[in-house]
Amino acid sequence: MNTTDNRKFNAMDIILKILAVILLVSAVLKGWELLTLPMAEIDIWSNRPFQIFVVQFEIALGIWLISGMFKKAAWVAALGCFTVFSVMTVYLGLTGAASCGCFGPVKVNPWITLFVIDVPAVIFLLIFRPKLDIFRDGMNIKSLINYFLFPLPSLKKFLAYAIPGVVIIAASTGVLILNEPPEETDDYIVLRPQNWPGQELPILDNIDLGGELQTGNWFALLYDHTCTECPPAIERVEQMAIELQGNEEFLRFAFIEIPHEKQYGPADYVPQAAQDLSLMAQLDNVRDWIVLTPTAVLMSEGQVKDTWPGESPTVDELLEDIYGGNIPGFP
Repeated sequence: MNTTDNRKFNAMDIILKILAVILLVSAVLKGWELLTLPMAEIDIWSNRPFQIFVVQFEIALGIWLISGMFKKAAWVAALGCFTVFSVMTVYLGLTGAASCGCFGPVKVNPWITLFVIDVPAVIFLLIFRPKLDIFRDGMNIKSLINYFLFPLPSLKKFLAYAIPGVVIIAASTGVLILNEPPEETDDYIVLRPQNWPGQELPILDNIDLGGELQTGNWFALLYDHTCTECPPAIERVEQMAIELQGNEEFLRFAFIEIPHEKQYGPADYVPQAAQDLSLMAQLDNVRDWIVLTPTAVLMSEGQVKDTWPGESPTVDELLEDIYGGNIPGFP
């Protein structure tokens, strides 16, 4: 290895250790959030087992990178990891997410994460990469494996990182699995709309105009003014209200605002046309409400008939479900 290659290899080693620290800090913060706040658990991104896996992956990769072992393979793993992170962060940024979710309870704008951490990580890894001599003649799977695993660490060094790493991952996994936070405390309450069909709307007493929802047929949209998916859902419900205008005996519409960190959004967040055709209500802000938004709810006489967590159907989809018999007991 010449002097230039040696310098690049040393620079790569420093970069890998910096990324290791970032991964370990991220894992600790995510783990703390999993211990202190429950999750909505509607999709894979809000699924607790998946998030526990992400924490353990970051711990494992962080320990590997900081160990300095199998540097070429570690470089490949780090490049792949932060490339995936970059793609995910771009998606979050484009969809208007308030935080990338990378650091648990510490909210960081996705664009800041992208341009301060993810993209620089990929660029520096590509600049200070190992000498990739993997396309030469005679290279087979065995020699390729040897190439990325060379030089082998001593058994003592391998065990010095492997044993504590396994212990840390096993112990932290057990702690996260066995210490799931409660569904309800004095500070917050978790809502699981997927469990509501067949029962009275559980939050009726917490809605300022909940009494009106106990009579007649209602299609309600639960929204949060910081939710990136809520504006298009609001537009869909507004269109439904317009198309079914004059059929209030069949179905009425309501928008129910869920306060974010006990704060309500601007009064004009829902367009005036939608407000004129719908009931505007709010959940109380005594506690934080943990729920996937937007969530659409169809109910009759206060009884929930169906829910759409994380989405809102179009009027055609709703009517097809109603008249197709997919919603028992409605209308």
